[in-house]
Amino acid sequence: MSTDSEQVQYEIFNRLNTGGTNLKPQEIRSSLYHSKFYKILYKLNSLQSWRRLQKTREPDLHMKDVEVLLRAIALLQNRHEYKPPMTKFLNDFSGFSVRNPRKNDFILNLMTKFLEACDKLPHDIFLSRKTRSKNFNVALFESVVCGVLGDLFKKNSIEEVSLSARKINKIADTEKFQLLLQEGTTKRSNLLDRIKLAENVLGQ
Repeated sequence: MSTDSEQVQYEIFNRLNTGGTNLKPQEIRSSLYHSKFYKILYKLNSLQSWRRLQKTREPDLHMKDVEVLLRAIALLQNRHEYKPPMTKFLNDFSGFSVRNPRKNDFILNLMTKFLEACDKLPHDIFLSRKTRSKNFNVALFESVVCGVLGDLFKKNSIEEVSLSARKINKIADTEKFQLLLQEGTTKRSNLLDRIKLAENVLGQ
């Protein structure tokens, strides 16, 4: 099935999605692209190391946590192909992953290594600097994932992952990073600049 056809299906499903409680984009996506790749997302979503960062033992009913993982993995693999809107990018990547399952086990192992390394970080490391007790900073998380795992993904290599809380805090507190969050978080140039900034800081 072509990505255009998949997007049409998503839009039809979205327009028919009426009733007492409308489904969120990730709930629709999970229904349309059910596959081994999505089972991997659910497995990652259930890991204790990820639940610790999410500050809740139970998965989100509307799959917001699954969507965060999907965003990070999609950008890790295809960030140079990214263009807004983010919804379409995630739909296209979901369809791509259904048709190209050969990276599934590699992604599971790579992301598991990353999340296990997060156990050594403060539990609130990826929370918003303005409201650290509540909001998960998706932009920071996906930037760090791409900055840390980018080379390993290119090399198709599974290695131990080392994370530095000092460097992650430095990324988050950098004035440029804060500005890139204020000027449209899903704008292509801002998104790529955030990842580049993370790569530079993490490589120091």
